[in-house]
Amino acid sequence: MTFRCSQCGKTSEASASVDGDIECPHCGTRLQLPSMLEKAKPAPNPMVLPVVMATSDTPELAQEKVKDLQETRKQRGEDRASNGIGALGFALGLATLLFLFSAAAVRKEMPIYLVFASCISVPASLFALVFSVMGLLRLGRSKIFSLLGVLIAGFLVVAAIPAAFLALRQGN
Repeated sequence: MTFRCSQCGKTSEASASVDGDIECPHCGTRLQLPSMLEKAKPAPNPMVLPVVMATSDTPELAQEKVKDLQETRKQRGEDRASNGIGALGFALGLATLLFLFSAAAVRKEMPIYLVFASCISVPASLFALVFSVMGLLRLGRSKIFSLLGVLIAGFLVVAAIPAAFLALRQGN
């Protein structure tokens, strides 16, 4: 007869003819039959889970999958080595920086050029910052131009554009 120990909770086997005290083989507790022991509950039905086994592809099949993926990327115009959005942010930030610095260099001769450059630099630098951050967030792409774009756009927003507006204010 199978019983569950009232101390440790583990199941034990005892012959039906045993009367009186027995010792639990797991915890060593002295138990009385049947008052200290409870009848063991039958084990629930086991749950069967499906197992998906990995198939071993032949080298020819693996090469064919790689070629299919490359062809799909070529059709979509994907290039894993480039990061167009990050490069756009870098180029926009660098062009804005050069535009603003050239206007600051000739501000005495052409003050209207500095006004125009300062006003255009605000949205251009913000776009450069957004595009560069988007380039940084792209997975599997080169991030050097995106990082440089963030640095240039950050410098424009934090220092160069406010300095240009201060120069305009002091010039009037």
